Amino acid sequence: MKHANESLAEKRQRLLLRELEVVQAAIERAASAPDGASGVPSDWSAKLYKWREDIRNSLRPLVDRAA
Repeated sequence: MKHANESLAEKRQRLLLRELEVVQAAIERAASAPDGASGVPSDWSAKLYKWREDIRNSLRPLVDRAA
């Protein structure tokens, strides 16, 4: 088992990092899709990128510890 010796905190970190990857991918798809194709208005693209950066920056310590 790959993660058999993980502590609860390490498991939580790993799951949070996976969730972050999923959220970032969804934001990236929505922000880069042609206007209307993703259901997200084009004026939201900047907001989506800002949110993605906010997420990255707030979780940076977690990512650094997990690396």
